[in-house]
Amino acid sequence: MKTLNAHIKSNNFTNLYLLHGEEDYLKKFYENKFKEKILSESMEMMNFDFYEGKSANPEAINDALQTVPFMSEKRLAIVKNSGLFATGRKDDSEKMAKVTENIPDTSILMFIEDNVDKRNSLYKKLSKIGVAEELNTPSEAELTDWVIKLFKPSEIVVSRAAASLIVRTVTADMLSIEKEVKKLESFKKKGEVLMPEDIEIICTKSLETRVFDLVDAVASKNISSALMMYKNLITLKESPIMILGLIYRQLRLIYLCSELAKMVSPAEIATSLNIKSFVVSNCIRQSKNFSKKTLLKAIDNCLKTDFNIKSGKISDVVGVEVLLIGASSS
Repeated sequence: MKTLNAHIKSNNFTNLYLLHGEEDYLKKFYENKFKEKILSESMEMMNFDFYEGKSANPEAINDALQTVPFMSEKRLAIVKNSGLFATGRKDDSEKMAKVTENIPDTSILMFIEDNVDKRNSLYKKLSKIGVAEELNTPSEAELTDWVIKLFKPSEIVVSRAAASLIVRTVTADMLSIEKEVKKLESFKKKGEVLMPEDIEIICTKSLETRVFDLVDAVASKNISSALMMYKNLITLKESPIMILGLIYRQLRLIYLCSELAKMVSPAEIATSLNIKSFVVSNCIRQSKNFSKKTLLKAIDNCLKTDFNIKSGKISDVVGVEVLLIGASSS
């Protein structure tokens, strides 16, 4: 992102960009920044071309790029989710690779893609002659800093601990976090201090966070609490199979983190498992409520429950409920 920020700040752009990765918020942020910097409001319609999906045709894109901008220094073409960087459009990808070789200085081409295969010929070409940025969700510390910045215009007093709690509660993408911040801003007044209970009341917990709390209840042998959380998830129309998958994932992470903690630091565990540092800390904490034998048995029972549900031996709702009762009492 440093390259993108530097280009925006200096207003000195190259003529070829690719934005890809999991974080839609960042892709939209940079898309808007580029449009704001490159296109003047009065001439935007005359100097902007947009293509989306498989209708993004290399010949049409090339024609737009070769068009001289009208009363402006630059024209901008944005191509979104074209599939040109994945399998299925090999011929068009090769044609597009040739188009990228001859973009005039007066035109800028930006691809914004959800799916990118780095073995793709177009990707290899673009990464050599242009700027390819993978925009993934920042670290917990970076997200916490960002949340604090989001609150500044509202002048609500937000501690670093409160900002971190928002990140941990939502634990999703940046768009979801921004939405929760806006809800909190409408709840609190200028100059008021954001309290943990405000976050608990107002913020919508992600499914992952709810399942983490459910596993916490299981680990604490609190059967009634675990079943109540599960029934609440069912009331919210969450899929029992999805819940089962997340329980399995959480139990597996607890096991892996507890075993790796004997050999390496939490930071190294986070890197090797590609999870956030606070997830590692929470998993290690949860592992203290399980014996290794109990944990492995619970993981195995998740797989058996999944098989029994899919083979029709038990309903999905009841199957997960039985699993929770067994895990909480063992």
